Amino acid sequence: MFDETPGNSFGSRLMQKMYETADPVVELRDKKDEYQLVAEVPGMSSEDIEIKLSDGMLRISGEKSESHEEEGESFMFSERHYGSFERAIKLPNGIDHEKISADTKDGLLTVHIPKSAEARQKERKIPIQTS
Repeated sequence: MFDETPGNSFGSRLMQKMYETADPVVELRDKKDEYQLVAEVPGMSSEDIEIKLSDGMLRISGEKSESHEEEGESFMFSERHYGSFERAIKLPNGIDHEKISADTKDGLLTVHIPKSAEARQKERKIPIQTS
């Protein structure tokens, strides 16, 4: 079956974009010894992505190149996202900046953000001073 949105006629060339940018969807997980920032980056390699840390902000940027038509074919419509993006995420306090690492697998970018020793302490009793 074909999309019945007005203007989507069979055989027409339509590059349909749902968003103006290709911003990845992200989530920040709080694990025992680290935070994990997971971003969806399907079709992108590690060479397409750059990660920087500055002033407590983690910036993820990159560019997903548009696929090209082969001779004799045309797109009827496309919902794939292309272009450049940049996401800036404020990181929590108490992280070990020197040990941040990242990897990609199955279209997901995972940034491992280790907690500092102080941040990993579960509970600390705070003494109350009397005046």
